Amino acid sequence: MTGLSSIGSIGGAVRMNSVSPAKPVSAPASSCLAEPEDRVEISEAARRRAAIDPHAEVRMEKVSAVLDAIAQGTYETPYKIDVTVSRLLRDLLAGA
Repeated sequence: MTGLSSIGSIGGAVRMNSVSPAKPVSAPASSCLAEPEDRVEISEAARRRAAIDPHAEVRMEKVSAVLDAIAQGTYETPYKIDVTVSRLLRDLLAGA
């Protein structure tokens, strides 16, 4: 076989024009590509929580008593709810 024949409607080899490499593009000098700046905001509640001594003694007998009362359905009494609502309103109004 001395030559190549075309297959179907595709002709023989075609010469391609040479392609020059891409030119590097320099970044603009504007500040739009500046590194982002991280920022952290700590709430007042988080500051109060951080001020609590993490090594403070936990009174497990109190925790157990509360857990038992919750399990038995006797923890939430009208008195405790009134006290809680009063304290919540006091704290909300103090922050206003």
